[in-house]
Amino acid sequence: MQSIEEVITFIRGYGNEYQYLSSTLQHPNPRAMIHWVPPPPSWVKVVLESDLRTVIKKFQANKEDYSKIRPITWDVRVLARNFLACRFEFVARGGKSAAHAMAE
Repeated sequence: MQSIEEVITFIRGYGNEYQYLSSTLQHPNPRAMIHWVPPPPSWVKVVLESDLRTVIKKFQANKEDYSKIRPITWDVRVLARNFLACRFEFVARGGKSAAHAMAE
């Protein structure tokens, strides 16, 4: 059995090592990890499907979005301007497999 002093020494050592390792980690900015490039001119159609009706409604809405996902909806709307036509569709969970099979 270990003494209280040994346990405290272990915990302090572990804490010091954790603090050192976490201070030297370099975390990338999540936005910097996403690199979107417009599709080549030969691409005709891009489909965005979601089984979250509220998200699709936010993409389709003409009014300003003040929800927590506003940065995403704003980016999607800006990127959608690069296409001649853009459509956002709600697909129920059961319908995705049929839509996927038709796309292939």
